[in-house]
Amino acid sequence: MTTSPADLIFITGSTGFIGSQVTVLALEAGYRVRLSVRKEQQIQKLKQLFHQFVSNIDFVVVPDITSPGAFDSVLDGVRYVFHLASPMPGKGADFRSEYAEPAVRGTETMLSSADRANSVEKVVIMSSVLALMPLGALGAKEGIFNESPKTDLSIDLDMEFPAGPEGSGAMYQASKILAHQATHAFNKTHKPHYTLVTLHPSFVLGRSLVQHSAEEIDGINAFLWQSLQLETPFFPPAWVHVKDVAEAHLKILELDIATGEEFVLSGHPFTWDDVATFVREKYPEVNTKLQGPFDPSITVDSSKAQKTLGFKWRTMEDMLVDVYESTAASAEEIRVYLSRDPEYRRLDELQQKGWSNPAGDHFFAERRYKSDNASKAVQRSLLGMMINIGRDLQGKIGAFDLPSNGDRPVILDLCMAPGGLVTFALEVNKSAKVDAFSLPSVKGGHNVMINYGPQDERVKVKFMDITMFAEEFGSPVDNKHHLDWTSLRQKWPYHTPHYDLVICDGVPMRGQNLDDNAISVQPMRLTCAELYLGLKKIRRGGTLIVLLHRINNVRTFRIIKMLHGFSSVQVFKPTKSHAIRSSFYLVAKNVQSDSSACLRAMNLFKTVWEYATFENTSQETFRLCTELTLKEQSLSTELEEFGPWYTELARPVWRTQADALAVASFTQNHDAAS
Repeated sequence: MTTSPADLIFITGSTGFIGSQVTVLALEAGYRVRLSVRKEQQIQKLKQLFHQFVSNIDFVVVPDITSPGAFDSVLDGVRYVFHLASPMPGKGADFRSEYAEPAVRGTETMLSSADRANSVEKVVIMSSVLALMPLGALGAKEGIFNESPKTDLSIDLDMEFPAGPEGSGAMYQASKILAHQATHAFNKTHKPHYTLVTLHPSFVLGRSLVQHSAEEIDGINAFLWQSLQLETPFFPPAWVHVKDVAEAHLKILELDIATGEEFVLSGHPFTWDDVATFVREKYPEVNTKLQGPFDPSITVDSSKAQKTLGFKWRTMEDMLVDVYESTAASAEEIRVYLSRDPEYRRLDELQQKGWSNPAGDHFFAERRYKSDNASKAVQRSLLGMMINIGRDLQGKIGAFDLPSNGDRPVILDLCMAPGGLVTFALEVNKSAKVDAFSLPSVKGGHNVMINYGPQDERVKVKFMDITMFAEEFGSPVDNKHHLDWTSLRQKWPYHTPHYDLVICDGVPMRGQNLDDNAISVQPMRLTCAELYLGLKKIRRGGTLIVLLHRINNVRTFRIIKMLHGFSSVQVFKPTKSHAIRSSFYLVAKNVQSDSSACLRAMNLFKTVWEYATFENTSQETFRLCTELTLKEQSLSTELEEFGPWYTELARPVWRTQADALAVASFTQNHDAAS
């Protein structure tokens, strides 16, 4: 088939791991591309990513790819279509609405619109080898899978799935099966005028263009990192390099291929023993826990693609090198450094036990369910728990001892519900007054359980989302900047200029109605909003209480390092309520809120909030966000200077969590099973 470099390719899913590589390869080959995005804000990010080729890129916004005719108006002049957009595992809990319907309808919409576009000659659908095997087959010890399924692959839309990662993976696979069946049905029923080809990659690994730090890593690259820290990996050694998948798309354009053809894409066979040997020799600092010999597993037969498309697959070693060198740096640096401490090593070993035991997933899934569906009695219990946490914070580090300057103490709580910390703060500071915020219940917020009212002179509560005070961040907005731009215009309701104590103990609520991007950045967005507003409102010499997570996390390391530069920092982990979890409290006393170090930190927190809220991708934003490892940066210098102090600070937190995990049911079950 004759192709021209000037031919126009329409691509969905270009913001993803595979789609971004497909786009780059097409542009490097001289093709023009038209990229479909869901939101206007994504365009600037893609322009930055593909900056060398912007003159050969068109952008179109298609908010809902499942809407009939969604692509009708954007395929003019398009010769080829690459359809890669699909829901990913972990992006929802409802199979029908969040997996099956988007996958099936998105595919059907693309196929239908392409059939109505006379210029389209070839459509390539990105499926998965999972679409060719029954649910549960991944864990089998034998079986050969190729382009021809050997069993019936019927899926019940009302079937139930287990909670946690296992269920997310099964829902993803089921959606792929249904989407592939929809492709078959469309081709058989409508007999479109274009050539239709389907690609079925196995587990796709390699360098990511869209995940720039170890903390952003997800998908199969994340599975690999997790498996390297387990004795037994949880996915089979059937991998394909992301660049091979991208090249397959372009090979399809160059060859005369019959419509309806399918190709399984998977590299040369190898075993997990091979992986363990290579990683230990090449990257001993990873300290992989893999322990062979490993059970046999399924085989993916990609001989058809190798013969027809003329592939020389990249090797297992190529994939491992690319994944390691593109994502390891800062997260691995801090892990290796902290591993010098025996308390951290003990915690790390116990966490690996929990992660490798499905009972751990069920334990935390049950906790999340109880929290999201709390009865009145449970909510009252939560209030009591928070009061006790306040009592412990006071007893251990005097967190609520406010500086006396002769004025009435004033307290700001940025995420109040259920109100336990405020309740205890008022016990210690009986003359204090409180200004507070709590997320509205209609947005998923918890109930405020303390007594207050319009006439209550001590406590004022406003039910508002604190991440939406754009004016406080100095960020003017309109409908071009954010889908919920009217909420971003809300005004700060209090007139107190500065506070003696600021409490920042919010957590993202699972009940909030957020899109995929918002869900992924909401924890960072909320933390940075709280820190910026807290530092902006705190009095010089005041106290800041912050709920943080994962003290061995790079981002947490840098937040604490910054706060240490202009305050006296202590940390505390409640031994009863938070022991088994990663959360802990940071108390920063004598905050020098007018210092240059504080102002620099505020500027960073503000910039990260803007990045997460508006997807701001300016060069200045990227430079500043590097400091919180939104983009990669080495930690070596910081660890040598700050690491000893940080290890001393973190050791009690590690010890508390390790003691709790040591007696947890899911680590005990792991020992019994071993």
